Amino acid sequence: MGLAFSAMAFKMLYLQEPSAGGFGLGGAESARLRTVALVPWSIKPLMGMLSDALPLFGYRRTSYLIVAALCGVVAFGVVGFLPLGPRQNVPFLFLTYVSAAGPDVLVDAVTCELSKNAPSHASDLQALSWGSLAVGGIIAAPLVGWLAEQLAPRVLFMICIIFPLSILLPGCLGCLQDARVPSRDRMCNGRWFRENPALAMSAACLSVVSFSLSGLQLFVTSFLVRGVVTVVAGLVMIICAFVTLRRISFMLAKVAVFIFAREALQPYVSDALFQWQRKHPEGPQFSTSFLGVADMFGYLGLLAGVVIYNNFLTGISFRKIFAFAQVCLVISNLGDYVMVRRWHLSLGIPDHIFLLGDEAFTECMRRFFVMPMLVLAAKVCPKDTEATLFAMLMAFSNFGSSIGQFLGSTLLEFLGVVDCYADMALEAPRALSEEEYVKKGCGNLDKAILVKALCRALPLLIIPILVPDGTPDGPADDDPNACERSSEEDDTSSEMD
Repeated sequence: MGLAFSAMAFKMLYLQEPSAGGFGLGGAESARLRTVALVPWSIKPLMGMLSDALPLFGYRRTSYLIVAALCGVVAFGVVGFLPLGPRQNVPFLFLTYVSAAGPDVLVDAVTCELSKNAPSHASDLQALSWGSLAVGGIIAAPLVGWLAEQLAPRVLFMICIIFPLSILLPGCLGCLQDARVPSRDRMCNGRWFRENPALAMSAACLSVVSFSLSGLQLFVTSFLVRGVVTVVAGLVMIICAFVTLRRISFMLAKVAVFIFAREALQPYVSDALFQWQRKHPEGPQFSTSFLGVADMFGYLGLLAGVVIYNNFLTGISFRKIFAFAQVCLVISNLGDYVMVRRWHLSLGIPDHIFLLGDEAFTECMRRFFVMPMLVLAAKVCPKDTEATLFAMLMAFSNFGSSIGQFLGSTLLEFLGVVDCYADMALEAPRALSEEEYVKKGCGNLDKAILVKALCRALPLLIIPILVPDGTPDGPADDDPNACERSSEEDDTSSEMD
């Protein structure tokens, strides 16, 4: 629920016109600043290694959970109560995502360990996690959409304080049942870093590149320079991931490259599309409350995708299910192109019905990809490094998504897809009306969406090369020891039963 609330609060604060309490930024700049704030999702391995190697106040898990929750309480309060500008808010928005990514590291660790102990239930564990997310989203999405119409954007951030508090209180009550570390073992454990140099190097490289690229997005004005450096950063991460992780497992290195490249190859233009759907004079001009309902249908699609996948598709090979899901995502993105071109109206399909169906279908198909990807990530992690390596693979996915967001912003700026509220405030007298500015700013959005849809087909080229031809219910590795490891896991599972 917190993710749905904070996402809508950010959009309203950064995209809403100044007269309604927002900053009135364009979709490209808004997406760039939001992606900078999302860096904590890309440095999850660093958080995981810190919790493993450096107990805080005598605890490896509980203390970090409490610190993350406190970051969220403070950051949501600052954004909600203090009148800071769009860039001044970014460090505090960063902390709001620390409050979400930190606990997520702990959940990933437990899920991965359980997946290795009971491999036949790996899909069930992912279904439980994503099913819980879907139920929370179904409740939160329509509610926050309605609230966004009634309240100023900063008030939404004040309401969001509830969510880190809901993590803080159970953490203080010891819900993790985290054993207190003896005082002699509370110093930083350098032995872990010496025994896992590849993991430490990968986490350090990922963190440095993430922060460096985020700084570039904040302080470099040329979109061409940002675009070129973003592509170079993506190539550096691919090389770094493969070179360092192949020292642990060749299959692990290939899966890491696939998880990262699949996200990085897909530029995002969602903030610009959100503005077009609300403001463009020739668009559907959806209300914020209806867009909240549309998000709810997306979560319903997510829940349906989880149920369908977990009950009927776990026996299908990774390559086949990935290819099928990716093709479906290309088709769903072409749905956005159809909406912007308004072709669905000639078929007699109303805007509202078309959007609801598109949201539900897209999220359902996305689960067909994400669910097996998470199972695959859990299965290729070698024994005794499951938690950190799983966090590493998910961080590669998140950083790949950040690369896609930055490239999407560059694409929008290259095509001139901007919203001009900021420019309008400087015009005296204004040559164009507000509607004409918005219409001008979204003029090439259809081209941007078409490029995005075509780029979504690119991962199809790397699936046969990087993805093992196993199934979620079987061993993911294709090396000679896979069967032996699977047998050992089955024996362990039997002993636990």
